[in-house]
Amino acid sequence: MVSVRQKSVTYDEGVYYGLGKYILQHHRWDTGGLVLHPPLSYYLHSVPLLILRSANIASEVRKKLVLRSKGMIPITERFKPWDCFPLLFQARIVIVLLSVLLGFYVFKWSKELYGEKAGLLALFLYSLSPNILAHSRLITPDLPITCFSFIAVYYYWLFIKEPTRKGLLLSGSTLGLALLSKYSAILLFPIYLLIGIAVLFSKMEIKSSLKVPWENVFPKRSGLGRTYVLMTLIIMIFVVSVLVLNLGYGFKGTLTPLSRYHFESDFFGRWQGNQFFATFVAPIPSPYVRGIDFQGVLSEQGQGSFLAGEHSTTGWRYYYLFAFLIKTPIPFLIFLLFTLLFFKRIRHRVAVFECFLIIPILSFIIYFSLFNHLNIGLRYLLPVLPFMYVFVSKVVKLKFKRQKIFVGMVIFLVGWYVVSSLWIFPHYLAYFNELIGGPRNGYKYLIDSNLDWGQDNDAMIEYARNSKEPIKINPEEPTKGKIAVDANRLQGLPGFSSFPTDRYEWLRKLKPIDHVGYSWLIYEVR
Repeated sequence: MVSVRQKSVTYDEGVYYGLGKYILQHHRWDTGGLVLHPPLSYYLHSVPLLILRSANIASEVRKKLVLRSKGMIPITERFKPWDCFPLLFQARIVIVLLSVLLGFYVFKWSKELYGEKAGLLALFLYSLSPNILAHSRLITPDLPITCFSFIAVYYYWLFIKEPTRKGLLLSGSTLGLALLSKYSAILLFPIYLLIGIAVLFSKMEIKSSLKVPWENVFPKRSGLGRTYVLMTLIIMIFVVSVLVLNLGYGFKGTLTPLSRYHFESDFFGRWQGNQFFATFVAPIPSPYVRGIDFQGVLSEQGQGSFLAGEHSTTGWRYYYLFAFLIKTPIPFLIFLLFTLLFFKRIRHRVAVFECFLIIPILSFIIYFSLFNHLNIGLRYLLPVLPFMYVFVSKVVKLKFKRQKIFVGMVIFLVGWYVVSSLWIFPHYLAYFNELIGGPRNGYKYLIDSNLDWGQDNDAMIEYARNSKEPIKINPEEPTKGKIAVDANRLQGLPGFSSFPTDRYEWLRKLKPIDHVGYSWLIYEVR
């Protein structure tokens, strides 16, 4: 809560601020930000705006936030959103509350799977995770999709165990909320199917109190009977989720034939001339279809990115695994290693239940590593973290002959984890573990939303004002004296005119004498 006030508006927050109120007031989807992501996160952080009496004040705040996030308000001008109005702070609090809800479900699911001690460990790992803490205070879609994807799979697990009407509504509606959070939630459709296949292979008995249409066509205990019933139940979940998705858009453009769209992505473009494809009527809102196409373009083309001294516009297949390795506290990596090594000893007695955790984790990692060219932040894998915390929490069930040594090791790792989280406060976004020497060396390996998202801009101005000697901020030419450069500009991003990759080549050879939030580097050039 304290760090919410200490960080500047990030680049993306300025664009997203107030969009939810705009949609509800005008019922239009005619601004660029409304295609970037589905609207649920916009609705959530616009709650304070909805109770604001003066729309003009809100409009002015949004205008200033957008200008600042785009760099049109100079970095030399101090600006904190709550200096002009406290609404951004209030909007961030809504996301904080959402993270509390997610923490509750992390504890709940882990407890139901592995016991109360495991639930407490999962909640502990979640609550002190630098990556979770970093995004729990920002009005971006990353925390909402993380929250609702996890809750959706949890209710899917309950529904598969005992299919009921209530379970169908909860599973379908939470899946719909995930779809309304971010387009990458579409991955949940194949994830649900893969989990369903795992359930079929497990021979797990499906006791459904729901009436499945034509369920007597096949013998219930036969392979075909089980497959038919389970797949029908999954389709019913999908139908409810699509209904919730349409409700979130007010059925805007639902049932628009695909022939009326002008697709720009290669994925949809190759089907554009197909007669069947052109006549197909999409049962989802038209802004959602356009958003998927837009994200497809970004995914196919990639974006300027940086990794350990290298630049690319198409990314690296190992980017996310590397980022996870250096931006995750080492104690958690050790817990994860122990869980994998002793998995057979501590897994749930109903082995297929583990698939509800493993399949989402692997699916997100494989998709973003192999089929997506956007390498701009570990936040794209944020949805896998709650699943990992639950998966790892069963490590408390391990028993050894020398149990005291193991317990001592667990206590040591827990203490190390606490120190890692407290030590980085309030700079959670800039967290890097000891494998690379901590956050002071983070700029050498990753930038963008891994480190520098504009969150320390105002702190940099405060630092410059308190400096005994003048500081040159982001100089465009080689110079001498005290210099401050943000990590993005220092390393550069190909394809961005504001971040040329060669501008600060002369400065990269030097060692910073100080930093501001780890995202700004201070140099002394003589």
